[in-house]
Amino acid sequence: MVAFAGGFSIGTYLGSHVEEWLAIGQSLVRVIAPTGSPSVAPGIRELGFGATVLNGDGMAGDVRLTFSVVPRKDVAAVTKLVRSLNPGAYVTVDPTASVDLANYEPRTRR
Repeated sequence: MVAFAGGFSIGTYLGSHVEEWLAIGQSLVRVIAPTGSPSVAPGIRELGFGATVLNGDGMAGDVRLTFSVVPRKDVAAVTKLVRSLNPGAYVTVDPTASVDLANYEPRTRR
């Protein structure tokens, strides 16, 4: 019984590290910042990813919401860019369940 539990634990641990290392899939990067602060969308686009910008009404005033779906392996580069362009921005990253690419024409990454 102990051997089974130990094998199960080690397999789960190693499997999670391999899955993280492979970084298969897409993530949604959401950036929320006051409208008066620097926009991060142009920088995200320069990295070769799409960025959609919406204006909203936040608790402390007008905000700019930037959404970008990026490969999981590139999330660190995008969040680092966002921090360099707008250190005060609120950033969240969520996994995407599926991405419909039927009408998507990828750009060549720079």
